[in-house]
Amino acid sequence: MSPRTENQFEAMRMKSRENIISVAMNLFAANGYHTSSIAQIAKSANISKGLIYNYFASKEELLDAIIKTGFAEIDQMLPPVIESENPRATMVSEIETVFQNYQSNFEFWKFYFQIIMQPKIFEIYAQPLKTFLSEQIVKLSDLFKSICVSHPELKARTLAALLDGIGFHMIIDEDYPLDDVKNFIIHNLIQEEQK
Repeated sequence: MSPRTENQFEAMRMKSRENIISVAMNLFAANGYHTSSIAQIAKSANISKGLIYNYFASKEELLDAIIKTGFAEIDQMLPPVIESENPRATMVSEIETVFQNYQSNFEFWKFYFQIIMQPKIFEIYAQPLKTFLSEQIVKLSDLFKSICVSHPELKARTLAALLDGIGFHMIIDEDYPLDDVKNFIIHNLIQEEQK
């Protein structure tokens, strides 16, 4: 057996880091950030506490990595508006992407909606979250402008609030009709303007 390459070591490090983040995210969502310890995370991840500290200097740094990773994923769902021959189809595609992400990343969204409701965590992330959400409102507004709707910023804010509410309901109701709600939003907020 030949020695591992630098790329193999890097792939192993990334896999370990992702495992730690995944386990921590699930524990923070299930038990709360403040009651979840590094020892519990290590035990659940089947690794030593010391290995966690090779990746993250503290539990706070681990939480920060999880939240920043989530912000990046959300940001990728709504890329900047580009010229399109069919902006309405682009808008529909963006909405479908958000709903697909809700389904495929259910554990992240469970974590996100539970962690953000913890007062001490909210205090830490209130300003970065406000800035991030403002950037997302601009992107949504630009999408609505591209399909020539009236009151694009108001529609963007309405859609953002709807998406937050949908995410919250999705995590508390396992039978939530996600596809039906998606279709309703597409029909009533996007395609309605065509008439």
